[in-house]
Amino acid sequence: MNDRVLILADDFTGGNAAAAGLASVGYRAITVLAGQLSTFETIPARFDAIIVSTATRHSSDSDASAKVRDVLGRSGRPSTVSLRIDSTLRGPIGASAHAALSALRESTGRRAVAICVPAHPDAGRHTISGRQLLDGVDIARTELAREALDPISSSSVLEAMAFIGQSCGLITLDIVTGDEGKLLSTLTDMVTTHDVVVVDASAPEHLAAIAQATTELPAEIEILAVDAGPFSVARAKSGRQRADSLVKRKAPILAVIGSPTELTIAQLHRLKSERSTYTIEIAFDHSGRLRDDQSGLTILARTERNGTEHEIVVVTAVVEGERAVPITVDAAARIVQSLAKKASELMATHPIGGVFCTGGDMTEALLASFGANGVCAEDEVAPLAVSGTISGGPWGGSPLVTKGGMVGDSDSILRCIAKLEGRIAEYQATLPPIVVSELNRVEESHD
Repeated sequence: MNDRVLILADDFTGGNAAAAGLASVGYRAITVLAGQLSTFETIPARFDAIIVSTATRHSSDSDASAKVRDVLGRSGRPSTVSLRIDSTLRGPIGASAHAALSALRESTGRRAVAICVPAHPDAGRHTISGRQLLDGVDIARTELAREALDPISSSSVLEAMAFIGQSCGLITLDIVTGDEGKLLSTLTDMVTTHDVVVVDASAPEHLAAIAQATTELPAEIEILAVDAGPFSVARAKSGRQRADSLVKRKAPILAVIGSPTELTIAQLHRLKSERSTYTIEIAFDHSGRLRDDQSGLTILARTERNGTEHEIVVVTAVVEGERAVPITVDAAARIVQSLAKKASELMATHPIGGVFCTGGDMTEALLASFGANGVCAEDEVAPLAVSGTISGGPWGGSPLVTKGGMVGDSDSILRCIAKLEGRIAEYQATLPPIVVSELNRVEESHD
């Protein structure tokens, strides 16, 4: 299981709106098209919320089911899954929910239940007694009943969710607005006896109350949120508040050191004495070939799961047990290529705030492994130490500081890291809330 939030949206506009909602509560959200998504590994690790548009609003039940199962089958078991539906119940929502529940049960081996909260109060969509209202009117009595593509014949959410014998239950508004304990106990009972639980709501605070209750449900039950977007956002916000009070763990800096010189080694010692670092030493023989493939990524992932925070992750080379040893030009080239590949793997699997590297060859290899086309230089931190951003590729725009391997004094890396941290803060402050992926470009950079 990974820590990402996944929302399958029936159309791109609705998915993008859900992404904006997640961004507003602290998530880095990306909206992608299912047809352009080859693997989830192509999405950079800095995004912790992925919204996939399946474009199933006007699909048949069978086509919608197939697309939902396909996306979930490639998702790598995210921590939270939602199905974003139309707030006026258009489209094959029952079939999509059935497919998602089946996929979750198969992948987890556990019971999976859909909690359907289709209300979108800010847009005038309310659910009362299990019926969907548009500005106070049953949707079946509005112009939606005459829509050419998806005419609405019923305002019942339970009817819309019923598919191949899915058992549906209803929690009415009086329970939602009443005692918190009553809402939780009712919801707990419902998820143990029904496939789908429809919940009334007519105000944002109702969504928040329902979302909070879901965080208290038995952990052995997989919950699929089925909603118009706001409930998934409330649920994500509630879960994040419970986990870390909306304070995201600070993404570390990645420092990549090629074949360290004695000066660089002294600079690294100074860095480690001043800052919290985690070092991944890649072992090579004198010919520059990997002596083994123990990169330290597994240990890093384990320490992160245990709550250990690292300000700086250093990836460096060790040649036959030593840091600085004479090697050939060909051997040095093989080392930087291997280090660049390891660094790229780390970037793909761990959130990274920015990158520092030493040496011209190392910088070139690193940019190539990132699928970048260069560096947007901004200023000189010190002689032959430049601050800028990565240009092109999936990590385009990310802060970067490069330094020559044989320059500076013992404090040089410390000063470069300080500069990089300032650029990271500026970069994060200017990021747009939504990033619409051009997955063809991302995929090309990984070929």
